[in-house]
Amino acid sequence: MSHKMRTQAMKQYRFRAGRWIVTVRAPTFAHAKIAAAAKLDQRAAKLFASPPACGWKLERLADTTRG
Repeated sequence: MSHKMRTQAMKQYRFRAGRWIVTVRAPTFAHAKIAAAAKLDQRAAKLFASPPACGWKLERLADTTRG
């Protein structure tokens, strides 16, 4: 992670891919999509499954932050 990325404000993003929902923190939407795909790859590997050949179809979910 670069220094510039660490100094930017991190926002929380939620994505759905099939029945799996992932939450990631990233400075931009583009970074969040990359982080979500990586997290889904880790979950699939943990279950000894392979990720989809065409990539994850990520659907952004509405933020439900309270405050």
